Amino acid sequence: MTIRMLALFSLGLLGAGVRAAEPGLAWPPAAAAAATDLGALRAGEIRRGELSVLNRRVEALTVLDVRSSCDCLQVLERPELVPAGGVGRVAFRYVGVQAGAGEVQLTVRTDDPVAPEQVWRLRVKTAPATAGTQVPDLAAIAPENFVRSAWRPDPAALLAPAAVRAIAARTDVVFVDAREADDFLRGRLAGAINAPVRSIRTKPYLRAQTLVLTDDGADSARLLAAREELRRENFGEVFVLDGGLNAWLRTGGASEGFADDPSARRWTITPAALHASLTAGVPWARVGAETDPRAEYLLPHAAGWTDGALRRVADAAAKPDAAPARVLVVSRDGSGGDVAVERLRDAPSAVFHLEGGLDAYEAFLRRRTAERRASAPTVLTVRSDAPAPLPGMAVPRAATLRPTGCATCPGAR
Repeated sequence: MTIRMLALFSLGLLGAGVRAAEPGLAWPPAAAAAATDLGALRAGEIRRGELSVLNRRVEALTVLDVRSSCDCLQVLERPELVPAGGVGRVAFRYVGVQAGAGEVQLTVRTDDPVAPEQVWRLRVKTAPATAGTQVPDLAAIAPENFVRSAWRPDPAALLAPAAVRAIAARTDVVFVDAREADDFLRGRLAGAINAPVRSIRTKPYLRAQTLVLTDDGADSARLLAAREELRRENFGEVFVLDGGLNAWLRTGGASEGFADDPSARRWTITPAALHASLTAGVPWARVGAETDPRAEYLLPHAAGWTDGALRRVADAAAKPDAAPARVLVVSRDGSGGDVAVERLRDAPSAVFHLEGGLDAYEAFLRRRTAERRASAPTVLTVRSDAPAPLPGMAVPRAATLRPTGCATCPGAR
């Protein structure tokens, strides 16, 4: 069974420049945005695209929210602030659920006082699924689980293991391991001190040093946020070891305190930790589970790589920085993956196995969806093509409108 994947298509910015003819939304609006035709697809197919948000104003445009009219049109990423004269991108995917033809919409809400909201329309036509095709269950996993922060790391703040080794002998360099004390005591980068993120700023003797922050390597967003905070408090040079202790050990970095060979460790990451890292905008590559139809749907922000491609970028003839900083080894249930890891032996990347595999990650997203819906305010559900409530119609104060389907996926929720 397969979920059929189609290539990224252009709906706005997918190149270096912006052409006036490209579909998208602009502030101030020049004219009503025309509907864009997605073309024909089959149930079970997924198409990804980007919608441009062009700011023609003389001041920055704040994007407050991007809402979809139906769960089949899922927002994957949205800009938060579009500078004057700049362009932001709304990344999305359309999931063909069942046969039908109709129109779905994205509503972009901003702080513009004249045109606070604009609607972009997408025409779709979905044919029946082919035999053996698995269609994602949109009701069980809310699309909100897949929205990623528009944050991207500052390349100048990240140092690859090789770059860290080049400065390690300097007397002003201090390695700060930001993990909890128990993890630190079980093994660490040689010479590192232990100072969790919340306590680094309380150590004034570190202000004049060059700091290299590290953790296990799964989520650089947390350390990069700490770096920005330290810089605001007048600390000196502060860097983050890209890939953390995982990548450091895999590339032969010196260590201490480990009871066994640290280079042979099998690093794992829990579904909750992976989800936090992905939605924070931390880049990952994914290997394994190529034949499992859930991999692409559940992990849209972990770019699929073949282990052969990863092995080639680590080859001496390739640029070392072409290798991704983090590689996620995925399987159905968390077992196996040793062949892929062996082929990645020389890649300067942090390599993590997804604990419990896709089975555990899917279960985590389902639980998270159920818990969030159980704690949400009372919801008045309406079909997305239903008329608006009549004037004077009583609507509970805490209620919100939530679409239940569209012409191409009725009753998706």
